[in-house]
Amino acid sequence: MNCEICTETFTKRRQQVKCQYCDMTACAECCKTFILSKNQPTCMNNACTGEWSRKHIRENFTQKFINTELKEHQKNVLIETQMALMPETQLIIEEIKRKARLNSKINILVKERQATRERNAKYEAEKLGEYTRKKKALENLTSWHTNYYGGLYTEQISKALEVFDNDDSRIPDDGLRDALKLIVDTHKSLEDKIHANFHVIETYKTISCPDWTEYVKQRNDEIKEYDDRIEKLRRKRDNGSSRQRAEFIRKCGDPECRGFLSTRWKCGLCEKTTCIDCHEVKVESETEAQTHTCDANCVATIKLLKTDTRSCPGCQASIFKIDGCDQMWCTLCKTGFSWTTGKIEMKLHNPHYYEWRRQNGGLDREPGDVPRCDTPQDIVNRIINYYNMDDLILEDRIIELCRRCVHISAYNTNPTAPDFENDRIRYLNNEINAEMFKNNLVRANKAYSKKHEIYTVYELLVTTFTDIMLRFCNVLDETGQGEPSLDILNEINTIVDYVNGCFADIAFAYGSISKHEVSYGLEVSKISMKKIKSDE
Repeated sequence: MNCEICTETFTKRRQQVKCQYCDMTACAECCKTFILSKNQPTCMNNACTGEWSRKHIRENFTQKFINTELKEHQKNVLIETQMALMPETQLIIEEIKRKARLNSKINILVKERQATRERNAKYEAEKLGEYTRKKKALENLTSWHTNYYGGLYTEQISKALEVFDNDDSRIPDDGLRDALKLIVDTHKSLEDKIHANFHVIETYKTISCPDWTEYVKQRNDEIKEYDDRIEKLRRKRDNGSSRQRAEFIRKCGDPECRGFLSTRWKCGLCEKTTCIDCHEVKVESETEAQTHTCDANCVATIKLLKTDTRSCPGCQASIFKIDGCDQMWCTLCKTGFSWTTGKIEMKLHNPHYYEWRRQNGGLDREPGDVPRCDTPQDIVNRIINYYNMDDLILEDRIIELCRRCVHISAYNTNPTAPDFENDRIRYLNNEINAEMFKNNLVRANKAYSKKHEIYTVYELLVTTFTDIMLRFCNVLDETGQGEPSLDILNEINTIVDYVNGCFADIAFAYGSISKHEVSYGLEVSKISMKKIKSDE
């Protein structure tokens, strides 16, 4: 037999490969050439164009081809998709840089505020110590004055009273009167000084560090302002508004930079400016930049390109127009836009768009397509309500099967598609090279694809089991109180065998060990099983 494409005879090297969906056959070499020309491995038959599974690829092609040529091709396809997202990723990097600058200022303000508080605490401690010492000294003076005055006054009064007691007709002489007046005046003078000193000391206690309160208040206001700005950046980042408003002209002209130019022709990544006329990067010195001279040949080339090309609004790639209508289709980032206005268009009629749709097959099926809205719990209730089972073992078995089905449905969650934003950021910042970027993409995409296929198999199990139990409920409704046929329940074993076969096929397709197996009682367990491709 000969290949339908190249008409070469089928050999061991050119073995026959049949499509898994139609009767199209071709030799392995022709299939390899076709696969490496498409984003996804599909059938060459235009009436089919079905996407080939990993299992089909592994069964019909050598391991060398899969691990070398096909893997490298998949890397290039993934990297092209991510490259289309680089402009919006640059916006994220710019936000990160602004946040870093704001946080740096905040850290400086926090340190200044802390240093001021420490100085004030030291000042307050010294002030409190001085206040305590002065107050103690004044209290000692007050105590001494009180004791001295009281003793002196008492002594003089006692002498006077003694004289008066001995001689009632005697009048106090001037000496005693003067002594008493001196004591009273001295007491009043010392009391006035003590009260004055107490007032000074109490006033000293309330004196605060000069301008400390106002200084810290100003710093707190500045920190709050920076926090508010960071919060605004975060909200813009979450709702994607900054991405929608951003516009980029083209890629940065610096060969060491991977950024894009804004409408001001300045790169947000390296912060270098590009000449709008010759598209050459200007020197960093402002004085030299003012004397930038354009190459006449470069200017003429740029003018010529402007007449025939437009920048894609999605990825900024240069799009050439030969003829045809106004609507353009970027094959790199899969964006449709108007050639005249440059605006993105959602209603597409560009032939390249439909060619891309044909090459990538139809729409995915909706997951969880259950024929009725009944859940396994509803099924249990129907079985108990509509049929009084005498066989308690059978009843317990059905209820347990439904319970385990609910458990599988709750446990089996659709994996989240990988977000390569961090890898794009690292790539734009030159933290990883293109090869490392590609390897990360392939590794994460492979892990996600495998998890998604496993999720699909579990979902198939839940959907099919639900359908089986619904039909069993219909049998109960038809038989009433009679003995129902249990043949429908035997289909559970069939779907379990099929599901376990799918798990083995997935492990084989990804060259890994299967860790999933379902028993006839719908018990999920992990096993170690690897399906080996036979030589037959």
